[in-house]
Amino acid sequence: MQVPKKIVLALYLVISISTFTKVLLADIYNKGSLQALKQTKFEQALAFANTAVSLNNNEPYYYRTLAKADLANNKVDDALTALKSAQDLNKNNLATTKNMIGTYYIIGLTNPDIAKNYFLKMQQSYSKDLGVQISVATYQNKLGWEEEFKDSKEQIHKLRADILDWYIF
Repeated sequence: MQVPKKIVLALYLVISISTFTKVLLADIYNKGSLQALKQTKFEQALAFANTAVSLNNNEPYYYRTLAKADLANNKVDDALTALKSAQDLNKNNLATTKNMIGTYYIIGLTNPDIAKNYFLKMQQSYSKDLGVQISVATYQNKLGWEEEFKDSKEQIHKLRADILDWYIF
């Protein structure tokens, strides 16, 4: 027995609307989590971030938000798991990786070795990417890691010497 085309089309439409609704809701929950973080409503931020991920577990940005909410709730291991999940979704995507540098800065405030390892990995993996080098150097400077910051500035100088004349860390 063949299913009528109208029924197939109707089912396709229902599934499409359902998928779109889930993606839209995930985005709304993610934005709610970021807003709750700004308002220091950390438990609410975590609940919203978890909901966003459960609605759309294919978006690295939601995992980064979840990591920030985990950190706000002193859940470093959970934050690292969320960051790994984000990375696993886009292993070779520089934007995903680079956008996690700021979150690792937050981790570095209380767990410097974890952040140092990540920053070093970034610098080695993207040794010719000036943007990555500058981002890492900026956070090393903020964290007061003088030796690492000095090494980063040397790498930046090798890539583009003039940038140190006008870039303010």
